[in-house]
Amino acid sequence: WRARAAAILAEVSFTTPQHDRRQRLIDTAVVLSQGLDDPLTANMVHFALGLHRLAMLDLEGARQAFATAEQASLAQADPWWFGGSVARRALVELSAGYPMESVTNATTAIDRSARISNWAEHGTALAVRAVANTRLGRFADADNDTESTILSARRADSGDPFAVALPTAMWRRAARGDEPGVASMVGMARQHQMFVPFAEFVATALLRGVDGALEALRPRWMPPRRGLGARNIGFHLAQFDAAILAGELEVVDALFAAFEPVHERGVRASFDWPLGISLVMAAGAIELGDGAAEAWIQRAEQSAAEAGSILEQAMLRVHRARYAFMNGGGGQTELDESRSALEMLDGLGAPLLARLHRDRLTSVAGRIGMPSGRVRTVMFTDIVDSTRLMASAGNAAWAVILGEHHRIVRSVVGRYRGSIMTSTGDGFSSWFESPRDAVDAASALHQAIEHAALVVAGGAVAVRVGLASGSVFDLGGDASGLAVAEAARVMGTATTGETHVSQSVIDHGLDVHIGRSLGLHSLKGLPQPIEVFELAQQAVT
Repeated sequence: WRARAAAILAEVSFTTPQHDRRQRLIDTAVVLSQGLDDPLTANMVHFALGLHRLAMLDLEGARQAFATAEQASLAQADPWWFGGSVARRALVELSAGYPMESVTNATTAIDRSARISNWAEHGTALAVRAVANTRLGRFADADNDTESTILSARRADSGDPFAVALPTAMWRRAARGDEPGVASMVGMARQHQMFVPFAEFVATALLRGVDGALEALRPRWMPPRRGLGARNIGFHLAQFDAAILAGELEVVDALFAAFEPVHERGVRASFDWPLGISLVMAAGAIELGDGAAEAWIQRAEQSAAEAGSILEQAMLRVHRARYAFMNGGGGQTELDESRSALEMLDGLGAPLLARLHRDRLTSVAGRIGMPSGRVRTVMFTDIVDSTRLMASAGNAAWAVILGEHHRIVRSVVGRYRGSIMTSTGDGFSSWFESPRDAVDAASALHQAIEHAALVVAGGAVAVRVGLASGSVFDLGGDASGLAVAEAARVMGTATTGETHVSQSVIDHGLDVHIGRSLGLHSLKGLPQPIEVFELAQQAVT
């Protein structure tokens, strides 16, 4: 009984920083249990030892102690003790960066504890599985586990499962845009006297933006003074995430220094925050402009791959793009990667997380610029006076005419090695790698429309065309870049059967006579006047 009492005292001090006192209690329990052939005592002593090593972030020692405790629990008759050590092994695997193994262990603990109605252990195992599923991007499974955690914790009248599940539940529901769900989790945390200001800050930033979170919560930053352990690593990881969003670089720097040795010890995550340590370290290094940012991005990519976390892999692709833009090297490749990553976040059910990272990326790209966009010539086309022609033809006849117009445009653009970007209803935007191809396509388009003789009661269909060249970024079915806006505005200066060309097309290598200058034009939205030319009809084939 004395060995059991010492083990219990050590166990209940898990959440305190009194490591020396806990170690003495463990040593006492181990000495008193020597020579005893009592599986229950062995289970309790090794369970307490596992918690102590977990508190000290000795993950391998904790794993071994919980495995020994589990063997002892299965060797004694009372099934009440089954499953507790397996649930704690799930905590260890989650901290070591293996959420899939954590799900497996937690599921075993859930099944065992449910059979004997041990609702405290049942709730703890469910809470761990909810965090693991969140890191894996399985939001629906995590939501189900969280609801079950709440029911089991209330049955057991235990607050421990809430401490594990609620911070991650706040984050997950905010990422999904579930503001009432976040409010419910915050209320539950306060009801159980949980202090989770940074989890609440990150959730609020996802829902209302960083400025809204700063105004509503006014966080008091508090880097760890007594070091990091299992009891506070999730709290400070949430603070790390919050400080990065808020731009609190001194706090970010202090937390970066605190977490680096923790990562070196093999700790890859906390069991009560959904994002891995190396992911947050990479984001912090990028924010600080630290020379180790690339190395941390690579570590985070490896950690996310080993964890099987498609959520983190998507976030890291956006971080990598942001890092490239901050260093002046971002371009179309990074834009493509980040776009597909943001779509993945949307697909995982985290649209507000995608929005937050999209805003942070675009703010950097807009501030630094996009120097590596591919130079293309953009062509905008438009049917002149289309509304009047449609009214004179009637809807059915106009649909036939419009379909033939679309076929002609697509055919001409393809013939001259162009790519359609978007349809504007009665016109198209497209791009060409070569200015000469764009000019030839414009001339060919006028000829093809004229030869097709698309005539309705109100007159013949004719088009106008605008061309401009510059850095263009593919957005997948659309494009971005000043040349896109410029081509649309230049088209607006043309009339029936005309092609107007910006000076930028000449500047980017057009090697044919273009036609007469129409002078400088101040076009809406463009930063300075541009010279516009009327394209002389070219002989095309």
